[in-house]
Amino acid sequence: MESSFDMDKPEARLSRPPPKLQVQVPSGINLCKACAGEYCLVLELQANGWPVWRQSGDADRWLYTGTSGHWFIASGDDDIGENREFNCSRGVISAGYPHSGEMPQCMASSWERSNGIGWVCDEAISIRLPSPTDPASLKPPMTLEVYLPRCDTNSTSCCGDYRLVPDLKANGNPVWQQTDGNRWIYTGTNGFWHVTTSHDVGRERGFNCTRGILVSCSAHGGVMPHNMRGSWERWDGDAWIADDAISIKEQHKMQDFLGCSPSGPCSVMESIRNDMQDWWLQVATSVPQLPLPWTPRR
Repeated sequence: MESSFDMDKPEARLSRPPPKLQVQVPSGINLCKACAGEYCLVLELQANGWPVWRQSGDADRWLYTGTSGHWFIASGDDDIGENREFNCSRGVISAGYPHSGEMPQCMASSWERSNGIGWVCDEAISIRLPSPTDPASLKPPMTLEVYLPRCDTNSTSCCGDYRLVPDLKANGNPVWQQTDGNRWIYTGTNGFWHVTTSHDVGRERGFNCTRGILVSCSAHGGVMPHNMRGSWERWDGDAWIADDAISIKEQHKMQDFLGCSPSGPCSVMESIRNDMQDWWLQVATSVPQLPLPWTPRR
């Protein structure tokens, strides 16, 4: 019987590259945090003889091997990319040593990030395989609820529930769409969470921008919107205003808890109902027929 192959095991270090990698950068300057998200393997593309991953969506961020032999994460602004042949060793995230063929998720030492002056070792940076067994804190919630007190109409129109859009990424990160409106929660090219209208961004536009009506106070580095620390900001038409009253939290709906489909019947409740019907049928057929307590007149 063929056994599954664990890409995280030592024997995977020099093996084929994984199709997807998940990057987390919880701290550091915003330029580093913006590197967080999902990266997809670019087929038939190599950098200095090694595979290359690109941040999901239309982002111009790359996980590649520099001429020094280190893994780097950098943007096209650093003069790297598919058309530049990766003939450099630039980036804002770097492996601590030349990898010699070790895949990024197998690197043994801590990763390093730029602080604008030099390199800082950061044990919180992780590059790993996406996994369905990830802790809840790393998983995007199915539903988010946005609330802010009544101010201008443009801002308050962002209130409401937002549903996760399956298989859609904005700059390597998940996207939520307003259930009864045209707003989106997405990651801009600067790594910040944004709430904006479909007129500015959307599935067809690739979210290749930093537009929004609400924005997180810093790049999120892989932290989900409802777990962000610090105030959110709103655009009042002239400037960004920090507003402690803005709230984005996970919405626990009964249909999510029971595994229901938003557009179909709840599978769990359907199963319970069927089981109850079967139970009552078994009870009815197993009870012996009792004699009548009286004898009818003839």
